[in-house]
Amino acid sequence: MPETRLTDAVAIAERIRKKISTIQIATDKDDKLSFTASLGVASTLDGNVSQDELISQADQQLYRAKKQGRNCVCSESSS
Repeated sequence: MPETRLTDAVAIAERIRKKISTIQIATDKDDKLSFTASLGVASTLDGNVSQDELISQADQQLYRAKKQGRNCVCSESSS
């Protein structure tokens, strides 16, 4: 999300996470499947971080979210 502040990006990720958690799919055995999502968000304030590094930071936050029990959003900003 270019030109999006970290706090706004985290809020958007939270909305996505919550929306995913409302999805239920009926199975052929009258059960329902439900879903959760773990998301990692990273941001750069000065633009001196490469795209690959930013993706790596977001990936690290994703794994942090999974370690914290999943179904959450974790973020970190680089200056």
